[in-house]
Amino acid sequence: MPDTQHLHHIPPPVGLPAGTPQDYAITVPDTWVLIPLEPTQRAKAISTLIRRQFAGIPSSATARTVLRRHLTDLAEAAWQAGGIEFYLSLMTAGPLPIPASLIVTLIPPPPPGPLPVEAAALEAKKRNRSVSFMQAPAGTGVRTQGSATDISFYFLVPGSGAWLLLSFSAPEGPLAAVMADLFDAIAGTLRWVQ
Repeated sequence: MPDTQHLHHIPPPVGLPAGTPQDYAITVPDTWVLIPLEPTQRAKAISTLIRRQFAGIPSSATARTVLRRHLTDLAEAAWQAGGIEFYLSLMTAGPLPIPASLIVTLIPPPPPGPLPVEAAALEAKKRNRSVSFMQAPAGTGVRTQGSATDISFYFLVPGSGAWLLLSFSAPEGPLAAVMADLFDAIAGTLRWVQ
């Protein structure tokens, strides 16, 4: 299956120096759909997704309404937590869905100033997450893992003190190791765009 590369605008914190990346690019499988979290774009994206998923399938209006409410609630919670984008897996294994998601969040720099990569790793360890480092075109990332399929990656936005957080999740189960490998591969495509 071909992958899809997405280019996204980073909402810049006030007063960033010149040369700070304003965009990032990430590649996800083409079976994943992007739901923008910005409220004015969110409703249209969710409606399009529901029409696509229910096309040609007899379903009740109740099922569509429940799904719309669930996706809207997830997107709103992510937006309120600082999320800027939400990806939802539409992958299947035969007739069975393989659920997974990715929320991209921009974390502004803390008031005392930028945290070094090592400090971000230490903070994750304090929350009982396993920590390792990874290399991507975007630089050194901090990989934290709470369970087999609860994996996050922190990348320092150059010149800003802000962090871009990629938070992946999927249900535990026999595909957990495969999903963790997929999450690593997606995070490994992150790059900055000037």
